[in-house]
Amino acid sequence: MDLFDIYLALWARARSAGACVHYFDQPLADPPSLHGDQTGASGWFLANADIADAQPVIQIYRLEYDDALTPSRSRRHGGGSLPTPDLEYELITLAHEYGHLMSYRGRTQRADWDLYTASARRRGDIAERVIAEMPTGLAPSAANELLRLSLYEGLGERDRSRIVAEESLAWRIGREALSELGHVDFQQFDRREADGLHAHRYWLGLDDVWPGDEGGIPSE
Repeated sequence: MDLFDIYLALWARARSAGACVHYFDQPLADPPSLHGDQTGASGWFLANADIADAQPVIQIYRLEYDDALTPSRSRRHGGGSLPTPDLEYELITLAHEYGHLMSYRGRTQRADWDLYTASARRRGDIAERVIAEMPTGLAPSAANELLRLSLYEGLGERDRSRIVAEESLAWRIGREALSELGHVDFQQFDRREADGLHAHRYWLGLDDVWPGDEGGIPSE
């Protein structure tokens, strides 16, 4: 299958599962990720479980999109100065966020999902506080270490385990969905999964830096 055909099919599958799937052009979602996307290739899942009658949301970060709700191969007119969207990167992002959606929709028991959500909220609260109080002028490496140390000390072992388990499950479900839709080349997917899990483990204080991490450690 053409890569874009798989992209369309997965977008439609997420919508059939009840999600609002759309492009999003802000570098941080609400709630903010631990590391803002700077390249134009990332995404977020928002369950919105605490908002009455709200849909869960999958956001795919893309600058200069034409229609937020319609998947496309290219940017709108006016985005010609930007590179062509990396459809494989976006597809992998979509697959991972679809994994979170399906975890929320029943692959994870609701009581366990609620525990994970509480852990993720604690992580977000700590990160927001540390970032707001962080001294100015810190080198990026020092700022990273301050944040990850605060997260490690502020979260318990069960919090860390729940966050890593949910991220691992989302990657596994995403891979299953892509396989079902005919995707066969998982080289980039495997790299993104390894990097993404490492990023979460790094911010939680479970992994040390890897060679090459100096360029930044985004959360997948």
